[in-house]
Amino acid sequence: MMKLGWKAYTQNPIAFSILLFVVFILVASSTVLMMIGDAQVSGELSQPMQIKEAYSFHNIQISYFDYAMISFPQNGYFIPGYNQDGYLEGIFFWGEGIFQFHSPDGTSKQTYPFRKAFLPMDEASYQILIFDLDLAPIPNPTSLESTITSINSQRSFLYFSYNLFGYTRYYPAQQDGHLILLEGQDQALIRYWENQSILLQKEGEKAFHYQHPSLQQEYPVPQSMTGGPLFIISLFTMALIATLLLTTDIISQPQWKFLVGELKHPPISYLITIFLLFAGAHIVIRGEPHYSQYIILLILYSLLIIPYLGQYKAWQYLGFHTMNLPSLLFAAVVLAILMQGMGAIQFPTGIKEGPWTHTIGTLIHIFFFTALIQELFWRVLFQNTIERYSNPWIALLLTTLAITISNLIFNLATETWLPRQLFLQSMIIIPLGSLITGLFYQRTRNIWATSLFTTLLIFLPQWLQF
Repeated sequence: MMKLGWKAYTQNPIAFSILLFVVFILVASSTVLMMIGDAQVSGELSQPMQIKEAYSFHNIQISYFDYAMISFPQNGYFIPGYNQDGYLEGIFFWGEGIFQFHSPDGTSKQTYPFRKAFLPMDEASYQILIFDLDLAPIPNPTSLESTITSINSQRSFLYFSYNLFGYTRYYPAQQDGHLILLEGQDQALIRYWENQSILLQKEGEKAFHYQHPSLQQEYPVPQSMTGGPLFIISLFTMALIATLLLTTDIISQPQWKFLVGELKHPPISYLITIFLLFAGAHIVIRGEPHYSQYIILLILYSLLIIPYLGQYKAWQYLGFHTMNLPSLLFAAVVLAILMQGMGAIQFPTGIKEGPWTHTIGTLIHIFFFTALIQELFWRVLFQNTIERYSNPWIALLLTTLAITISNLIFNLATETWLPRQLFLQSMIIIPLGSLITGLFYQRTRNIWATSLFTTLLIFLPQWLQF
């Protein structure tokens, strides 16, 4: 009876939609209650800070840490940074500085010259810090804003952070937590934490860990490490339900069976061309794009298209069909907007200024040279091929597993992520995000809509302003 009841629900679009909507509201309500119960469970959105004042100094030394010290033998600048709500978040330093560290056990001493630094600090600690400093106000503080742009935009490296739907969110330190971010003379970032455990890490290198003999406070706090993953999973659950809700009966059952079961596997040469296109996009386009790189990718695109212009079924297999295309594109746009809202957890205040030609060019570049290539590789080369020899759900899970493993290998190779960050990003966020994209493709069977969805997840965080 229960099987028959569930089957009746899934085959009735109206009943299935109502059921999904009720579940979505329940999950959304529990997520809101989770945020009300612990304001820090979601972390904070990483945004550039505002500059309201700035000071110059001569030859200062800051002993803010037990096992580290920063000093400026020559002149420099002291620049308080304020968040979007107008509260002090920390201090920027600009000058020729020296960072010295000696480990608690006395086995290691390290010195790093640097030019820029960011020291998180609340108002009370700020007043204590400046009490003994000889600072001279600068008449036009905003003139220094461009000098700290690089470290200002990369502050999230200092904190325990994660990337969610295109947005970087981080957990701020406790009021008495001691952290500092340095930008070395080679422009590499260095982060230092001094809490219950001491961490020193240069960007792209292995971190050094030590135990502090006296401090007891932890960073990040244990509550964040428990509630954070649960909060993220609840957001993905909402996105998963929204995917099912937006794609309910977009493709009728006969069309669905036709697309899944009756199409022939395209020639192996087609899949080889997709692989070359994917590999070419990652090998050829590095650094600043050049027109010659795009020519190479366009040639690979032509190899994918020209030989199969007359093969209608092969195009349908690839997802280049136009059945219910307006509905599919609408679903992609709505789902992308919903997910970016979940990542930002606040409403945008506007869009970033710039010529519309640049905006349109960026969209076209992301769609054709990032999203479409990526989805052709994972959804056609992987998911479709596996599905032909198994079933849709096994194909979806195995493709998600393959994406998770590739992302994990990449993150391990960069040596930037801490173990808990690596687990959160590579074992929770990436698999669930891939699962949603794969499910969207499975239910729409349209590579245009899936690529548009991926494009907007990349583009909207760059375009919207908060």
